[in-house]
Amino acid sequence: MCPWRNSVSLSGTVFCLCLLCGLGPSVLSCGFVDLRPIGVSVFPEKMNTILDGEYSPLSVGFDTEMEKIAAERIIQVMYNGGIVDGDLFWKGNTVFFRPVSGWQPGTRYTLTLSGILNSLDGRELRLDTYVPFYALSQSPAPLLEYCYPPEGASVGTAPGDHNRMEFFFSLPMDRMNTEGALVLEGMGKKKYEWQDDDRRLLILPESPLSPWKI
Repeated sequence: MCPWRNSVSLSGTVFCLCLLCGLGPSVLSCGFVDLRPIGVSVFPEKMNTILDGEYSPLSVGFDTEMEKIAAERIIQVMYNGGIVDGDLFWKGNTVFFRPVSGWQPGTRYTLTLSGILNSLDGRELRLDTYVPFYALSQSPAPLLEYCYPPEGASVGTAPGDHNRMEFFFSLPMDRMNTEGALVLEGMGKKKYEWQDDDRRLLILPESPLSPWKI
């Protein structure tokens, strides 16, 4: 009859179970199991974070090298209209997700990480993470609700209020950014006048308009 003796050696979170038989030091079986947890970092980290760019990437970082194809498969970004198409790319042990068409202001997105994946050293990681977020703003993008003159209309060339341009937006606008985004061919010196809590913009020509300009 063979007497069995169990020898357990603990070092950190790695253990080895050795089964010894008989009077000699014969080792019948010895296996190593690595119990160290895999560190994970996610961006956005906090719920309802507002990304500052139209193409700001999301990221999932690991503290060890992972099986990349499996890691990419667990990443999904959802919104109320379905799944967001995006490009995945790696830098070291961090995988990034960048939307193909850009984030839309006021849309609530959810980064979903759900599944089982393994590191190259054999450790297993189970993820079940959901992070809602926004981009640029929690409010919808402003709309141009009204403009004057209407498309295709003709106006005179004399300066003054009667040849003004007028824009009315659904939300208060940033004055500097809005004025800088307008390109008005044929209009020289002009004055900007904001009304209605920065929702209405009047552009008043202070010099004659150039004829035959669109």
